[in-house]
Amino acid sequence: YILLKLLEKLSKEEPEADVTVIFTVREEVGLHGALAASNVLEDFDLAVAIDTTNATDYPGLPDVYSGTLKLGEGPALRLVDRVFTATWKAREFVEGVAREHNIRYQPLVTGGGTDAMALSLYGGPRNSIAICIPTRYTHSLVEVEQKDDIEETIKLLEAIVNTSYR
Repeated sequence: YILLKLLEKLSKEEPEADVTVIFTVREEVGLHGALAASNVLEDFDLAVAIDTTNATDYPGLPDVYSGTLKLGEGPALRLVDRVFTATWKAREFVEGVAREHNIRYQPLVTGGGTDAMALSLYGGPRNSIAICIPTRYTHSLVEVEQKDDIEETIKLLEAIVNTSYR
């Protein structure tokens, strides 16, 4: 949904950057789609993976068990996970774009992994970061996300592609 909305906006107005959008599969079982894409992508300045991540503000959960990632506080910028570390340049750029456009975000250090790992490691070191939607009850029949977080993610992506990567 998020990438489709971005493409819809980009179809009406040409962005500052050259943009390639890739829809991948099988992230949970080995990053297969992102690995395949990383082998054919040539030179690019920045890779941004879009994913979900566990919100930690479950209703009724004692504070001792809850974390700091909340629904309704904006997308999470995944800085470090069990395999991936966002490059400093990518982090500074995306955080700067978010601040410049008054887009809320939450820094995230977590376990797990995203397609950003494949895009950053294969085919040479590349600037990359993952932007994740905080989600409750991940991998269940009823996942819950805040509409504002989704809209903020779309705004952030639109701002990223319309800002010169420095």
